[in-house]
Amino acid sequence: MQTPQSDVYQRALARERNARKEAERILEAKSTELYHLTQALTQSNAKLEVLLQEKKSELSGLIHHILDPYILVDLDGNIIKLNKAAVELFDYDNLIKKAGKVNLIHLVSPEDRMRLSTAFMDMVEDGYIKEIEVKITAADGTVRDLQINASVLYDNNNNPTAAQGIARDITALKQLEAQKDKLYEKLESQNEELNEYAHVVSHDLKSPLRSVNALIQWIKTDDKNVFDPSMDQYFGMIDKSVKKMENLISDILRYSKSEVDYSEETLVNVGDLISEVQEHIDVPANISIVIESQMPTVQVQKGKLEQVIQNLMTNAIKFTPQADGLITWKYKSVDGKHQFAIRDNGIGIEEKYFDKIFKVFQSLKASEHSTGIGLSIVKKVLISMGGEIWLQSTLGKGTTFYFTLPQS
Repeated sequence: MQTPQSDVYQRALARERNARKEAERILEAKSTELYHLTQALTQSNAKLEVLLQEKKSELSGLIHHILDPYILVDLDGNIIKLNKAAVELFDYDNLIKKAGKVNLIHLVSPEDRMRLSTAFMDMVEDGYIKEIEVKITAADGTVRDLQINASVLYDNNNNPTAAQGIARDITALKQLEAQKDKLYEKLESQNEELNEYAHVVSHDLKSPLRSVNALIQWIKTDDKNVFDPSMDQYFGMIDKSVKKMENLISDILRYSKSEVDYSEETLVNVGDLISEVQEHIDVPANISIVIESQMPTVQVQKGKLEQVIQNLMTNAIKFTPQADGLITWKYKSVDGKHQFAIRDNGIGIEEKYFDKIFKVFQSLKASEHSTGIGLSIVKKVLISMGGEIWLQSTLGKGTTFYFTLPQS
């Protein structure tokens, strides 16, 4: 017969056995779960390792096949890795044989070492450097110009561990730039010589023309009773031809000088300049000139813009013969450019002549006073200022010339 104490004891043992079984069950379940997780983690690590190796292989292949030299260095500048292009450019294999270890600084010319060292320290602090130019002596003995772009590599804690860079060979580009500068200097010298030549030729050609004109006047005065009226007509024709030749020579000189303006750019109010030009040209009583728009102030060489305005204004006057002639100026800003328009209500121009009128010595109206060079000067000057010119016109209704200037 069991006592109450033994019953309590048996129940306690039963509870303990049950608790132990439950703990064992839970432990077994957790162990199984942990086993499966371990297996999954092992498989994931294996996949990541394969992927990492693939990416390393891809990166290595990419670096190897980059056409520009690629260099990997430690934070002291010692070379860790080069691609094929860099090995060939610097003759790296021979350098390693001689020195055992090669520092980046030893690859560049002595005069550039201090500048590269400073740039390298800046890169470690800032994280990158851009377009540093240095000279090197290549494996073939030639001196090359390189442009270097480089960046710092960091670990998981964002601490700098190494640096990588790509060096682009810009030797050919530098040589082309030097050739361009020399060519530009040569062209400037030739332009000066041509301008001087144009002045000399102008003077030498005008002198005999003036002599011819003076002789004609003397003959007409001294022998006026000897010649019949037809001779006066012939002398008049000769006189016109001489004057036209003089105008032609003057315009050739003007055209040759049209782009030459060594003055500094200044702020010019276009409206004021139009009024200023208007005061210095002959405006017939039958023509009114109106500025309809608020004109801008532009940064230009004043002499060049004055040439454009004067030639366009005199051209409009010449082709507006009617009694109620009207010339209007307008302005607006279009696509980041200053756009000006000068319109007349004159005789107009056929569309087939739109291109012709901008060519040298092409005039649609025969005149002893005009050689047809004004609009060609306008176009030449505007192009030199970074602008352009075009027109719209209708016969009998007038013409509008548009031209643009860059906005600063």
